[in-house]
Amino acid sequence: MDYATKLLELPIWSAGSYPEDGSPSEHIRISHERARSVVQHVGMTTKDIATLSPKFRDFHTNFLGTADSAVATILSTHWNLCMGTIAAYAEDHPGSSYTRQVLLELQEFRSVGEFMLTEVARGSDASNLETTATYNHDGSFDLHTPNPMAAKSMPPTSPEAGMPRIAVVFAQLVVNGEHRGIRPFIVRLCGADKMAPGISSRLLPRRNGPKYVDHCITMFNHVRLEPAALLGTLNAAKDLRGEVSRQVHRLTVGALCLAMGSIPILRVTAFVLGRYGQRQHAAGPKLGEKVPKAYFASQHGPALVALTLSSVLEAYAATVWEEFCWEEQPQLRDGLACIFKTAAAIDGQSVLTEMTDRCGWQGLYTHNQITELASSFRGNLIAEGDFSLVCSRLVSELLLGRQSIPKARNPTSLLAKHEYGVWKEAACQAKAILSTDGSNRDDMFNAMLLPRCRKLVLAIGHRMAYEAAVDSSRVPIEMLRLYEATCMLDDPGWYVENTKFTSSKLDEHHAMVVRALLPSLDRLLDESGAAAWVTSPIVTEERWTDFVGKLPEYSSDGCSGKSRSRVRNNSNHASMSESNVGDSGDPDEYSELEKLRASQPVSNLASRNCNCL
Repeated sequence: MDYATKLLELPIWSAGSYPEDGSPSEHIRISHERARSVVQHVGMTTKDIATLSPKFRDFHTNFLGTADSAVATILSTHWNLCMGTIAAYAEDHPGSSYTRQVLLELQEFRSVGEFMLTEVARGSDASNLETTATYNHDGSFDLHTPNPMAAKSMPPTSPEAGMPRIAVVFAQLVVNGEHRGIRPFIVRLCGADKMAPGISSRLLPRRNGPKYVDHCITMFNHVRLEPAALLGTLNAAKDLRGEVSRQVHRLTVGALCLAMGSIPILRVTAFVLGRYGQRQHAAGPKLGEKVPKAYFASQHGPALVALTLSSVLEAYAATVWEEFCWEEQPQLRDGLACIFKTAAAIDGQSVLTEMTDRCGWQGLYTHNQITELASSFRGNLIAEGDFSLVCSRLVSELLLGRQSIPKARNPTSLLAKHEYGVWKEAACQAKAILSTDGSNRDDMFNAMLLPRCRKLVLAIGHRMAYEAAVDSSRVPIEMLRLYEATCMLDDPGWYVENTKFTSSKLDEHHAMVVRALLPSLDRLLDESGAAAWVTSPIVTEERWTDFVGKLPEYSSDGCSGKSRSRVRNNSNHASMSESNVGDSGDPDEYSELEKLRASQPVSNLASRNCNCL
């Protein structure tokens, strides 16, 4: 039994343990307790993180993130961004004993790690951060936010998790009045119940969709840091851009890892839509006939596309991860991550939106999982850098010949021909732009090429994903054909102009390959591995009846029912992480948990006497 299956057996991971009507404080603490249970079962080490081990990779493709998106956010930041950044400096750091102490504290999850780069007015413009860390003559540093627009956003920094937080904070190093470039610093943000002196945290409004994460706006008011807090040296950087890229290199790892999270998301959402379509019935083609909604191509088509995309991306992820780990040049690693992220993002968001719509009004509710996971996935894609901006940088580098990517292994495939064709067009445009005078050059690039950058990178991603799927024994030929046909519909104009396909033939071809895969739908859903992670009540009649029965009921006699939620208080945290607590469906356990809730001290965000508001 793998660790994810074991975790599902813990009461803390039952669907009822996360009350939809719970307070923000309850939600935050439940997700952090779940994160603690993952840490205990996975056994992730600093070495795993630094070397990008299979254990580290597998966490990001695990179904756990579909059960609680907040846990995925917490641990991806904790392991990859915070510990990964500190680990890169651990060996040659002057205060290496302190660095190792911090890494051990984070590895054991005695504190949760954060990563603070972005400022309110500085998104991807890391080189011009305004937060300062001024060197004092005694070797310490003064960390300060000079104005509200330089406040750090939006990492969680409040004490609502009920545990200490340690962050890697990026700031301008100032020595004797001289700005010596960006440096990362280890900063203790808060304890279990209050902020550290000089640090204030303001809680942002809750995002619609995903599980709750206490994202914040954070400011530093002349916070004193010990000399060992500096990661790096006091010397001015010779290559400012290269130094910043090296310091934030874990963002590239994160971009790849979070995009890989699309694989389980697509499988869970396809399972929900597929089973819902099999359960719901509608008028059939014959008078008086009733057929499952899954009979219609508009219903089963998106589910099959999502399952196909997940299998192709799984094969692509395995290939690109191996290349990424072996590649030593940072620019090429950036390119590989950008291409994979773009392929997963654009195709994934498109089919997730379609599947939400296909569930009708049911698709709007987070308890049915599709809209929740779609929103979580979208947040993940933004979190590690705006991929539109990253795409524009990659396209510029490729067109100028400063960077290269692996060439097509089979240049005769349709997707390889498409990639070659659109890039040839872009190269001609770039050549024409470069031949103009300097005053118009930037404006023309902005108007002509910038809007095309995502599609240019997507064309590479489609070709590379298809090649990886062809080499994989786990992607059947029917899925290969459906993936190819779906990619072709992303740019029908090019195929009409450059191949024998007409517009109607493209649609017919896609419909044909969907029909060829349709008989396998039930088997593909069963083999997806998603069933155990689906909590949506719309997948079976039994679940739906049980769900409706627990809703508050209003009648002429007043309210005759009230939903009950499983909520834990602080003293129950440890026991809920133990597998021997008992069956989560035990009525006595629900009764005990209700008593605990009644006795729980008030700790919601609106009434806590802390420095977070």
